Amino acid sequence: MKNPNSQKDRSRISQDKSRISTDLLELKQEFDAFEGADFESNNDSLILDESGEKVLVRITSGRVDGLIPGARGLGFDVQGSRSDLNFVEGFIPIKRLNNSLNALINNGLLLGVVPVYKPIANAGNVTSQADFIHKAELVRASLPTGYDGTGVKVGVLSDSYNVLGGANSDVDSGDLPAGVDVLQDLGSGGRDEGRAMLQLIHDLAPGADLSFATAFTGEFEFANNIRALAADGADIIVDDVIYFSEPFFQDGIIALAVDDVVTNNGVAYFSSAGNNSDRSYESDNFNGTADPTSNGANSLDSILSNNNFTLPSGGYSYHDFDPSANVNTRQQFTLNHGQSIRLALQWDDPFYTFNGVDTDLDIFLIDSSNSVITFDNFNNIAAQYPFEYLEFQNTSGSQQTYDVVIAKAAGPDPGRIKYVDFGTGVTPEYTTNSSTIYGHASANNAEAVGAVPYFNQENPESFTSLGPTTIFYEYVTDGSGKITGIQRQATPEIRQKPDIAAIDGTDTTFFGIPDFDNTGFPNFFGTSAAAPHAAAVAALLKEADSSLTPAQIYNRLETTAQDIYNSGFDNLTGAGLINAYDAIFAVAEPATLNFTNNFQDGDLPVAYATNSTGGTGADVLMGSASDDLLDDGAQSDRLIGFDGVDIFVLNPSDTGNIIYDFEDNIDLLGVNPASFGVSTVAEVYNNSLSFSQNGTSTEINSDSDLLATLYNVNLDNLTVDDFTAI
Repeated sequence: MKNPNSQKDRSRISQDKSRISTDLLELKQEFDAFEGADFESNNDSLILDESGEKVLVRITSGRVDGLIPGARGLGFDVQGSRSDLNFVEGFIPIKRLNNSLNALINNGLLLGVVPVYKPIANAGNVTSQADFIHKAELVRASLPTGYDGTGVKVGVLSDSYNVLGGANSDVDSGDLPAGVDVLQDLGSGGRDEGRAMLQLIHDLAPGADLSFATAFTGEFEFANNIRALAADGADIIVDDVIYFSEPFFQDGIIALAVDDVVTNNGVAYFSSAGNNSDRSYESDNFNGTADPTSNGANSLDSILSNNNFTLPSGGYSYHDFDPSANVNTRQQFTLNHGQSIRLALQWDDPFYTFNGVDTDLDIFLIDSSNSVITFDNFNNIAAQYPFEYLEFQNTSGSQQTYDVVIAKAAGPDPGRIKYVDFGTGVTPEYTTNSSTIYGHASANNAEAVGAVPYFNQENPESFTSLGPTTIFYEYVTDGSGKITGIQRQATPEIRQKPDIAAIDGTDTTFFGIPDFDNTGFPNFFGTSAAAPHAAAVAALLKEADSSLTPAQIYNRLETTAQDIYNSGFDNLTGAGLINAYDAIFAVAEPATLNFTNNFQDGDLPVAYATNSTGGTGADVLMGSASDDLLDDGAQSDRLIGFDGVDIFVLNPSDTGNIIYDFEDNIDLLGVNPASFGVSTVAEVYNNSLSFSQNGTSTEINSDSDLLATLYNVNLDNLTVDDFTAI
């Protein structure tokens, strides 16, 4: 169990430089303080084994083969190693994250120890709405020959397949075929997002064979399972996973595995582009500088010293966030209660070397009282690992401002720094709104898939990740293809991503947000849903012409895609929205189908609207990644605000609206008191409305009419402070 008295408190962790990451030192502190059985860390970003006594880590080493015997002597369970890439991954006893490692360090065997952070899956009797939009049903029913994926095998990599135990029911209902080949499932903790992806593939390509392997047991095992699915006969592979520490500026071990199976096994590989929109900061001008308030007690050097940090000789030099002639070494974030930031920071030093990292950066978060509330000051040069990670959630109960500081402890100024924010989507000061597609989705041989909502087929989802990707480093190989080194390219390579777009927001039997479109089934949003739709269409194409290479499959999908959003290729939808029928057939006679929803011609039924102000029908109103005002019209509407501070408008004429993601203490309910016949918001709350708990949701009534349901909101948490006048 978790220690209810244990909070994230780094004040007792040594602020001196260490070869062991800050998160692991904090874990050791938490573990030592725990009393009882079944330890669970309060840091949900770490991967612990089933005993709760070991944590998954990566050890960097210039002598991997010499390191492994000594590490095993400390109870280290090796998951895998790459001597050519100078690392080993495995589970280390938490109690050994201390001086027990000194012998390995002193012998020059161990450079650094970092956690393998838990990855993110890009999400979440049913037939996917994409079956119509991508024209897969037309492909299956085409005359004289239709295609349903028969003879093609599609492999899926995600979190889990049957941790929740619903696979047999899906087979019985026909939403999955019998005999899904599960190579490796997650033991516990999964949401079965992989099974939901398989359902979407089965909807579009019901004749295809299916297989699954987890991608949630570390980067090394993810790469191994890519190769395992290919060896098991997969013709198409798709994943929806990203690890925080996959390299931004070079191909990592997962990207190398993608290139391997595409090149050597002829597998077409599809990967979700990600759900991070443009939540990234990037700068080519580090220009390390002393803090401009260096003469006062509020200088950064003074603040860090007062917080017990040992400053480098001569002090830190700090990144200047202000692009103007002024200098500002702090980037301000404003977080409402419950909002968070999760910053994965990298710079243009290489991964997988034992002497290529020559810059040491640290990252700090400072509150308004000049206290350092969290930080990462890992010794990047000693560990040869150009990565820092900072995570924080505001639990103060009120809006707060915080400053991010990026400081150079040693080495030359980096040529480029970049972080991607995996938090709740707040917009910081000096934002650059940079690309967020990286890692194996950016591999040369991968097809990165962006997301388009099925009810608004001309525009990308607000959260779909932005390209392109810049690659600085390439691998040097010998005549046999073995990696012998890493070198910086004379000219950076710009990879235009995403490659293609596909539909999301479609139905599964169990996974996703509740049924917002009144079909009776939950809706699966995210590039996690778009990528399997693309893979399913590729399976139809592969059946139609089994001689097609992966490059030819990609080319056929891209050149026949429907151009949407910005004209031509764009960095949110790539070549456009996949059209299975045009990709497969040059001239064919489609069978007559009884379409009743107009999806096949790209139009929406009149019942659907896509603006933030609803019409007179049943509307689907979706916000953006920032602040939104969502005001529905008549009829029963479905409202989703996504990130930011959203205002959901309540009108007396509302009938049975469902608000799916109302965030208490963040979002607001907007009312016009005059429309309720009163003068103030308090009168609306106290006199015009009544509230009741229905399961896990709160119902808001006016007279005897149900105005709206707040999904997964406890009535006890709803107060007049959650209402505002509009």
